[in-house]
Amino acid sequence: MNSPTAMPIAGEQSLVSPPVSLIVVTYGSQHLVGNLLKSLKEHPDGRIIREVVVVDNGYPEMGDCRMYLTAAEYPFAVQFLQHYGRSYSGSVNLGAASCGGPVLVLSDNDVEWLPGFSIGPAVDEILRHPEVGVAGPQLVFPGGRWQRSAGPFPSVREALGSMMLLGVLENRMASARHARGLHGPVRDVDYVDGACMAVSRKCFDQLRGFDPDCDFYAVDTDFSWRAKLAGWRRVIVPAAQVMHIRGASSSGLARKTYAKRLFGAKKWFVQRMEGKGHAAWYDVLQRAAAVEYAVLYSILAAIWRTPTTRRRALSARAVAEAAVEGDRGERDGNSSNGNPGGTTNHSSDGVIVGSALPAPMPASPGAAPSD
Repeated sequence: MNSPTAMPIAGEQSLVSPPVSLIVVTYGSQHLVGNLLKSLKEHPDGRIIREVVVVDNGYPEMGDCRMYLTAAEYPFAVQFLQHYGRSYSGSVNLGAASCGGPVLVLSDNDVEWLPGFSIGPAVDEILRHPEVGVAGPQLVFPGGRWQRSAGPFPSVREALGSMMLLGVLENRMASARHARGLHGPVRDVDYVDGACMAVSRKCFDQLRGFDPDCDFYAVDTDFSWRAKLAGWRRVIVPAAQVMHIRGASSSGLARKTYAKRLFGAKKWFVQRMEGKGHAAWYDVLQRAAAVEYAVLYSILAAIWRTPTTRRRALSARAVAEAAVEGDRGERDGNSSNGNPGGTTNHSSDGVIVGSALPAPMPASPGAAPSD
């Protein structure tokens, strides 16, 4: 590793040594990629992210990013790669193979850099501590509200804790601390949310990148799991922050479809870690927790008749319906190819059983189920 060079990032002293490579996978969402690049154009982080690779999974069917975005207008190098119909994991791996940064920043296309925010501290954590393989920033919603950025690996123990509402309580406490400006120190976590993560190139190469056979909705959790097995630390760096829209303006039917695939992804992950027996018990518990959450949110919506509680109740009800319907359709099609754009694909603080891979956020920032 090159010797780090001190440079100010978002008003603080940093050890970031450029270049850092940013990889964005998109699927027919050119405006989101444009917003991301525009937010970075005038941002101090533009001095450490010296190259951006945009992997377009929707070309040509969903349009061509190159028709909407001009690489020459940005102060950093922008490379566009076409990867139509391929898996999200394969697209991330293609992007990584096409850039040379010692630190990779893997980002959804609905992430933006805001004034005063920076990915720099997460990159610094990797450069300062060679044992750190994955470092995540604190994600926030538009307006600055706390967003879940990491979590525990799915397991029977985690599902039991979810049924006891431990995940909800933990999220509420973290959200309250964030609102008071108490961000806390760097801490070790099981997995880092794939919406935005900084990854050591050495770690990424050792693990051979994302697993193309992994279910799309579990790619970030699977990568963190394999990093753990290989001895790499995974950390959250609260001083690093980016805005994540988590724009899931989905109908109840869309939420049901998402939930079915999500249930399958988590069951698949537990089976991969602990075997079929544990996976079967986990599946029962996660579905029971979904029904429990639906009942809870319905009661809350009946007591506090606000738009937020009503939206949460509707979202929880759709998830519970998916849980009751069972396995039908939860992994329709090639799971690693589904929704390859990576816009609302990773974990959040949603109503699905507070585990590593919960539901997408409602469209309105005020409607987050557990903000």
